[in-house]
Amino acid sequence: MINIDTFASAMFTVMIILMIVSVPTIFITVRSSAKTIKRYMLLRSVDKADGQIPTQLINEWSAVKTPIVYISIITEELEKLNGLKNITSQCTLAILISIVLWFCPGYEKSLQIPIIIADVISILTIIYGRFYRSVYKQEYLRILKETSEEHEFGAADSMYG
Repeated sequence: MINIDTFASAMFTVMIILMIVSVPTIFITVRSSAKTIKRYMLLRSVDKADGQIPTQLINEWSAVKTPIVYISIITEELEKLNGLKNITSQCTLAILISIVLWFCPGYEKSLQIPIIIADVISILTIIYGRFYRSVYKQEYLRILKETSEEHEFGAADSMYG
């Protein structure tokens, strides 16, 4: 027979691990995606810019200028954003575990405030991640569509058959 105190302790450990892993991952992935969008939009504007452009930007744009490379980079970013679904599910599971622990007899009352704070941070992270994931996915899809339309071959279609 499982001891209730042992069960509560094990569930608490699982909850903390899920929160420690998922919350920073959501922030880092969304922030990285924002930086990547800005960078590749800047790179796409290199051809249209008339002023002085740093040499490293010109070299980077020359490396990714082909539609296949550019589309594969954007597709990779889309896959990263789609991977956030699993991580937000883990964060949601951690919140549900903390709610269940409130009703376990082995739950210590001294942990209530830190757990409430962790739950609020997790909820805000889930909202932040879901909102910006959809915004950035739409932006990446728009860039992907523009890139595909710029080339008469339909680079995205030829890349994936």
